Parts: sequence; structure tokens; C-alpha cells
Amino acid sequence: MDTVNPQKTIAFAERIAKAQKMLNNHMQVIVEAAAFDGKDRYVTAAETLQIDVHTEGMIKAAEDLLALSKELKEAWVLGQIGGNIDGVDQRVKLEEDAKVVGDAFKEWCTKEISQA
Repeated sequence: MDTVNPQKTIAFAERIAKAQKMLNNHMQVIVEAAAFDGKDRYVTAAETLQIDVHTEGMIKAAEDLLALSKELKEAWVLGQIGGNIDGVDQRVKLEEDAKVVGDAFKEWCTKEISQA
């Protein structure tokens, strides 16, 4: 299993923060542009274009977050992020306990067969 890479964890956190900031900024611009204050149709047309552009920006940021989500899952499964020593110790203890139980079960089964 690979070792935990703190730089990779930090890079993921920075990418999440960047995408979140982009989503917030685009949404803020859309909400501001959507306000109707008795604007004429030329201003409304320009703001409609602006809303379309920022909607595309939000879609791109959401796609980036989905890709990042996939990368996070892969890194976690490969043990590159989110690892902890306690988890490794628990896994080793669990494997040892499973071996003890398996050996005891095997011994019990052989006793039952020999007594029959």
C-alpha cells in the first residue's frame, strides 16, 4: 500500500476551495444580473448573455468538482490520502484475530471429525 502524501491532500483541498469560490462568484454575478430594475431590452439582452456565460462557468466548475471527486476516491482507495496509523494498526490486529479464530475453528472441526 502506498504511503500517505500530505502534498497531494493539500492540493486536493486547494482545488476544492478554488472550485467552490468559482461557483460562488458565478452564482453571485447571475443573481445580480437577474435583478429587474426597469432595464431596457438592450441592457436585458446583454445581461442575458452575461448570465449564459456565468452559467457555463458554473457548469465547468461543477464538472471539475465531479472529476476531483473521482480522483479523491481513487487516491483514497490507493492509500495516498486519508490514511492513519491507527487504521493500519487496527487492520493488523483484525488480521491476527481472524487468524486465531480460523485456527481455533480448524482445530474444532478436526476434533469433531476424529471423534465421529
